[in-house]
Amino acid sequence: MITTFWIIAAILILVALAFVIPPFFKKSPLPHQIDRKTLNVAIYKERLAELALENLTPAQREVAKQDLDSTLWQELNNEENRLSHSPPRAQWASLLVAIFIPVIAVGGYWQLGSPELIIPPVEKTHEGQTNKALPANFKEMVDKLAARLEKQPEDENGWRMLARSYVFLADYPQALKTYNQILVKYGEQPEVLTELAEFIAKNNHDELAGLPTILLKTALTVDPNYPDALWLAGFSAAQQEDFNSAIGYWQRFQAQLPATDTETQQAVEKQIAEARQQLVNKTEVTSAKPANSVSANSSDSEKPSVVPMTATAQSVSTEENENDKKVSADGKLAIKEAKIEVKVSLDPALQEKVNPQDTLFVYARATQGPPMPVAIVKKTAKELPTVVILDDSVGLIPNQKLSQFTEVTVLARISKTGQATPQSGDLLGQSASVSVDNAISVEIVINQVVP
Repeated sequence: MITTFWIIAAILILVALAFVIPPFFKKSPLPHQIDRKTLNVAIYKERLAELALENLTPAQREVAKQDLDSTLWQELNNEENRLSHSPPRAQWASLLVAIFIPVIAVGGYWQLGSPELIIPPVEKTHEGQTNKALPANFKEMVDKLAARLEKQPEDENGWRMLARSYVFLADYPQALKTYNQILVKYGEQPEVLTELAEFIAKNNHDELAGLPTILLKTALTVDPNYPDALWLAGFSAAQQEDFNSAIGYWQRFQAQLPATDTETQQAVEKQIAEARQQLVNKTEVTSAKPANSVSANSSDSEKPSVVPMTATAQSVSTEENENDKKVSADGKLAIKEAKIEVKVSLDPALQEKVNPQDTLFVYARATQGPPMPVAIVKKTAKELPTVVILDDSVGLIPNQKLSQFTEVTVLARISKTGQATPQSGDLLGQSASVSVDNAISVEIVINQVVP
């Protein structure tokens, strides 16, 4: 990519020189020289007219005309000879221009442009490590880009490049922070929302549940046909065993593919076929449940050997509620995670502004730290008043669990659009700073309107 860029740049410089240099060598007369030629011709015509009026014999008139023709030819020929040599100053000027135009163009771009943008993208490995093909000074270039954006904060493309650069560097906190700044500064854009959803999922073992799903749905609310969001939304639905929705997302994605893109068409067809097969399997299992159900007095050996992970988590959670610390089956000490009980109610004065189907978000974010939620529960406004539990099990972002923070602020927001970021007209309530170590109950009254 870098080589291609400089080849194109060199061609453009040569094209510019092709327009600038030739005029220095062009044998075009100067204005005063053009006037002199015109004057000679005018004198010649005037003299011819005088000859016609003079009392001369035809032979005398012909001799006089030949003299005039010879004189005019000599004058014009001498003038051409004077113009046939380019002044030395023009030659030196052309040489200086040929040198300084490339120097100024390249130097000016390197100083005022964004040379870091021509660095080729670096793929990440499955282990989350950056490709070893990164330039040795890539981190330094990213730091320079970040410093420039501090001085030029309106450069939207620069901010996006900075976020992607942090992704290449596997700098999760900075990438997350930068993407969040883009969303706050420039609004919800499908491309940014989808990139952020994919980034969070890749850092959580490709799990799209939780915040990635919310981001993808928000992207499709802004642009229902955004291809990348449709593709990932299909996988998100499939992971949650909502195969009908997955098929719908992929079919909408497939409808936008050009007929010539046979490779992608085949890949989508494969995903749709697998989803349909999973849907058939799920239907068969559901219909066969009454005949194959296990009786209450069946032995343990007759029960299914595979236990859903969610069921296991619920069992552990129930036991931990009874006893904060107990020894698990493998002999390890199970420690109770941070947990905040949140009681949410709505100010009666705002009741008329709420539709029962509006989305209710109850979430906690670090008082001192990243603005993204560290734990979130999604409900509907018709469930108010309600009580929710915020703990590590409802965290959205890997490496940022509720239990890792000392103090958080708890918020409750009613959204008419269901979008993940606050919008004008949303209803909001929030608590004071809460100590995570003290598992207390928090009461929030939704009594504000987001301006």
